[in-house]
Amino acid sequence: MSTAGQYNYKGINAQSWAAMSLFLQYLRDPNFSLIELEALNFEDFNLVFSNGKKIICESKDRKEKFSYPHLKALLEDIHKKGPLNEEDEILVICREIKEEFVSNVRNVKYFDQPKEKFIKKHYSPQLISLLPRVKFWVVPASINEEIIYSLMSELIDFWLPEEDIRWFTDSILIQRIYKGSANGATYSQTEIITEIEEFKKKVQKESDYFNLKTKKEQQFKKLESILKSKGKITLGSRSVSAFSTRWDLMSFAMDRLRSRSNLDLRKWDDLWKLNKVYYFGFGIFHVFENNLQTEKNRKYILSYVKKYTKTIRGFYRRDYFYINVVNIITKIIIGSDGKQYLLDAFDIVKDLINFNEEDFFT
Repeated sequence: MSTAGQYNYKGINAQSWAAMSLFLQYLRDPNFSLIELEALNFEDFNLVFSNGKKIICESKDRKEKFSYPHLKALLEDIHKKGPLNEEDEILVICREIKEEFVSNVRNVKYFDQPKEKFIKKHYSPQLISLLPRVKFWVVPASINEEIIYSLMSELIDFWLPEEDIRWFTDSILIQRIYKGSANGATYSQTEIITEIEEFKKKVQKESDYFNLKTKKEQQFKKLESILKSKGKITLGSRSVSAFSTRWDLMSFAMDRLRSRSNLDLRKWDDLWKLNKVYYFGFGIFHVFENNLQTEKNRKYILSYVKKYTKTIRGFYRRDYFYINVVNIITKIIIGSDGKQYLLDAFDIVKDLINFNEEDFFT
């Protein structure tokens, strides 16, 4: 990034969002190691892999469409800094771009016509040789913001209130990515997993019910009394979060709840929002299927499903949520009064079909 760019806060902000987004997306690649921020002799940031490969990334958050002169200047800068490794790639993150330009970059190694176009634009043979390494990710910073919070929510794999997910994510974004860029820092896959584990322990310590000091026997007794209750459960967000870190407690709760067919599902909303926690999410729909007898529960299930079908899920680990959604709404609409739920069911299916995975790069 140039000296002038260092004082362009919006540009820095877009760069940070892009860096964080790509870092989180590449965590599911077993060969991904770390991100280098403002690395010496490179562009905005690099994604580094265990096999030595680098993806050299440049964020261009400008209103004008990224085109021939912008890419030429970028490639000239990279070329001056020395040769790339055989598998290295160049990734440009931008807001707008012409499809014809993208097509010419993609096809320059196959056809003469695109190559002639770059020659007319005064690209040297050295720059043309770099074009097959170039890829584009066209995405506004606002989309990266949405991606980051959603992926972090899934990566954590225990439930947190949205404001806590944002606080934890923002602390990494600001301290590790934004401030790290000023110091040429690195941030690794191992480091973020360690930070998540430390945060998990902090959440457990802050819980009144499910903390690390209370004996397991007492916790199970408390949970048993909660599960037998016919009123609305009120654990508080910290205790729900701590509960969602404990496989043994979730297993205990699910075993008890699966045998119940007299639940008022809305009163248990604090537990059903744990649908992104792998084990617990798998069992929620078994409980729902056993409690379809009342109109109130059927309406609750449909409103619950509509709330969560638009969120990113299944990115880091296989998720059967959407399969369970289709199964449960099918059972509802084939019931004796199923016609009244057809419009809601249609909206849910439409959301599932229209979910836009093109927002991701990986």
